[in-house]
Amino acid sequence: MIDLEFSFRVSKPADLVFDLISDVASYWKWVPERSDFFIENKLTSNGPIGLGTTYIDRLKYWGKSIGEITEFQRPSKVKFHQQTFFGIPVFSASIEYFLKAGKNFTEIRHHSFGSESSWSIQID
Repeated sequence: MIDLEFSFRVSKPADLVFDLISDVASYWKWVPERSDFFIENKLTSNGPIGLGTTYIDRLKYWGKSIGEITEFQRPSKVKFHQQTFFGIPVFSASIEYFLKAGKNFTEIRHHSFGSESSWSIQID
């Protein structure tokens, strides 16, 4: 089981920060250029981004993650749930962002938690 939480501030309005975090296909706008994690991020559902939006992340070292937005409360909370595959399901995780507008900044609390996927192979 993994459980990670951290907070930070950015000098941008909460609605802008929320929209950037929620738009998986636009991660390139805010994930550092030096990031070696993602190859591609794209939406797999149609319509506006919101509850039920689905996506796929192609990862440099870990295969791919298929996910969905499971909570969407603009501009204060967004939650993603995803399953990571490396040929087989290997990890299931939820990632939550809580945003609180301040004067000239947004405070962001990131919480991610997950565990390895259960699977078995029968050999006769």
